[in-house]
Amino acid sequence: MEADWSGEEWQEFCDPLFAERHAPSSYQRVPDRDRGDLGIEGFSVDGEGCAYQCYACDQVGVQQRYEAQRDKMTVDLGKLAKKHERVAALVGTHQIRRWVFVVPLHDSKELVIHARKKEAELREKDLPFLADDFAIVIQTADDFARERALVEERGAATIAVVRDEVAEEAIERLASEEAEQVRTMDLKLAKVSGDPARARGQMLRRAVDGDNILEGLKSHHPLIREQVTRQIDTERRNVLGEREVGELHRGSVTGVRERLEGRLREQAAAIGDDAANRLSHATIARWLMECPLDFPESK
Repeated sequence: MEADWSGEEWQEFCDPLFAERHAPSSYQRVPDRDRGDLGIEGFSVDGEGCAYQCYACDQVGVQQRYEAQRDKMTVDLGKLAKKHERVAALVGTHQIRRWVFVVPLHDSKELVIHARKKEAELREKDLPFLADDFAIVIQTADDFARERALVEERGAATIAVVRDEVAEEAIERLASEEAEQVRTMDLKLAKVSGDPARARGQMLRRAVDGDNILEGLKSHHPLIREQVTRQIDTERRNVLGEREVGELHRGSVTGVRERLEGRLREQAAAIGDDAANRLSHATIARWLMECPLDFPESK
């Protein structure tokens, strides 16, 4: 998951979760456009003493990811001491009890050990805005499950997925960049279509439409996008499992699409029925290109 997020996207994903965790009007976001954020993305003013910093990196190996996260933690915690006067002015009378480092993926105990070392160093500096029990906590999106559910539920009444025109250039680009996958789809379409070329065009158009929807969600509703992709991934596992035990050939591509659409309507209701329908068609097009989804053999 880590490489799927830019730093800005991860911050946009996390900010609503931080606000949801605390009492209404009790989370203060710290803008970072004016000379940085002082090592704090935001902090609570409800007596909990939580300060948050989120970070996403593009490292994929455990060791490399640990080193990037360790270095980011070191730099940002260093700001608390180096710029202690500005931090004190920022938080006012609110003490920091927990500095919460929120990352997409945490898979190294060495980062926890490093956190213990840094919190001990900061305690020794006797900074007036740090509580006596100051500690560093490393968390991921999984630690915000309740907050995510509440934010998603609230967003369900407001989100609107725009129906953009699919550009012919985008269809041609997809056909060119993923030519091998398109040939795979052609072989499958030839089983059921009297005009495979026309069917291919429809499938590619649907695939691009789905890509556009997901990209729009990623930019404007990252929590909802994560909810949608979670449902698609679940259904993909179902399809692969059914094929593995020889059940898929007894169903149909239409049945799989309808099942996915129903899942999206129920579990990702914020996108609306139209987007659920379009995404189900787009996903089927992708699966005919990229995974072992196939039409039943003629008998």
